[in-house]
Amino acid sequence: MSEKQADKFPAKEQGKGSREPMRFMLTREDRVVMNKFWSLGFEFVGIGFLFGYFGYRADLHYDTTPWLTITGIVVAMTGRIYLFIKDLGSLK
Repeated sequence: MSEKQADKFPAKEQGKGSREPMRFMLTREDRVVMNKFWSLGFEFVGIGFLFGYFGYRADLHYDTTPWLTITGIVVAMTGRIYLFIKDLGSLK
């Protein structure tokens, strides 16, 4: 195990009855990247549901079920995949 990895995994104290869990310590950079991925995931799902809902409502209005719902979801996912790939490039 390298020194950098050893810093992330603190040594567990050996003692009678000592059952303290080892805690994984994230660095600030790790937390920033993790938060970025969480926000991208929520945006991805949220935009898909939003466009799907608007497509569903339009389908009810125009009696075109399920074509506008499918179109809305496909447009949302295509746009989010493009932005997701673009955002991944900016994480480096």
